[in-house]
Amino acid sequence: MEAIILAGGLGTRLRPYTDVIPKPLLPLGGTPILEIILRQLAAAGVDHVTLALHYRAEVIQAHVGDGSRFGLQVEHSVADRLLGTAGPLGLIERPRDACLVLNADLLTNLDYRDLMARHRSRGAPATVVLFPYRTEVPFGVIDVDGEGDVAAFREKPSVEASINAGIYVLEPLVWDKVPPGEYLEMSELIVRALAKGRTVATYRHAGDWLDVGTVESFRRGDEVFRAQRDRYLPSDGSTPPDGASPAGGARDMVVA
Repeated sequence: MEAIILAGGLGTRLRPYTDVIPKPLLPLGGTPILEIILRQLAAAGVDHVTLALHYRAEVIQAHVGDGSRFGLQVEHSVADRLLGTAGPLGLIERPRDACLVLNADLLTNLDYRDLMARHRSRGAPATVVLFPYRTEVPFGVIDVDGEGDVAAFREKPSVEASINAGIYVLEPLVWDKVPPGEYLEMSELIVRALAKGRTVATYRHAGDWLDVGTVESFRRGDEVFRAQRDRYLPSDGSTPPDGASPAGGARDMVVA
C-alpha cells in the first residue's frame, strides 16, 4: 500500500511551539506525531509513503530520512508555497493503486487495513473517513412553526454531526482532477468529483480520533498518548484495534 501524509502546513494554531518545530514533529509523550503515524502505517502494511512538505521541510526531511528506520520507503515532495490539503497531490506522481491520504496532525487508532478493504469493496474513486462529533450549543434554541411562532424551546441542546476526519483513500484517476501547482482544498476536490457524477464513499470510524492542531488539543493528545501509548503503538506491532473507545477514549478526547 501507498500513503501520502500532508505535512506542509504552517501550524499557526500551535504557535509559539511551531515557530521553531514544525507541527508534525511536535512530540506526544515524547514521540513526534509524524513518527506515530509512520509506525502505524508500517504496522498496517503500508510500504511506501510520500511526505507532502512546505513549512520547515528541511527539518522534517532530516528527521525522517528515507524512512528505513520505520520499515518504510519514504519520499519527500516539497512545495514552494502553500497549496491547501489537495493541491500537494498535483506535485506527486500518480500512484499505481488506491492510495491513503491523511493529515499529519491526527492521533487515532483507525484500522487502515479495514479502511482500505472497505474502499476496495465499494469500487468508488474516493472514500472519506467520517467521525461522529458532538457539541453543545451554548444557548437556548428556539424552533418555529410555519407562522413564525415558537413551536419548541430547547435549552443548550447537544448536536451531533459526521465530520471529515482528514483521512481519505483515493484512486489514481483522482489525480486527473488536481492541476499541478494549483491551490486546492480536499473539500473542493470532492465537490468536483460529485459534480461529475462520481460516487464518494464514506467510512465511519467509531474509535479514537483527535486533531492535535491547537494548543488545547495538543495538550490533550499528549495526556492521552502518555496514558494509553499501547493503544496507538501496540508493543506487538499490530494495527491498533478499531471500535468503541474505553473510558477516556474518543468521545471524551475529540477536539476538532
